[in-house]
Amino acid sequence: MLLFVSCRLVCLSATFLAGIMTTMLLVDVSKLMVGRLRPIFLEVCEVNTTLCNAVGQQCDADAVCMQTELGMLRWAR
Repeated sequence: MLLFVSCRLVCLSATFLAGIMTTMLLVDVSKLMVGRLRPIFLEVCEVNTTLCNAVGQQCDADAVCMQTELGMLRWAR
């Protein structure tokens, strides 16, 4: 009886953790694809304006950001 209860508890907790991880993955992916940049993104990114100075040219955010810490950039997105 005790073995059955512990096995069921492990199965339920594994299902719960898989659900949490799936939810976190879906939220993070949708936030990065649909969400807007935070108002302080340009300050966190530390934009190199010499690389993005041409009129009408779109700049790649990864190419002009001077910030080396990827965690800060991800937080600002």
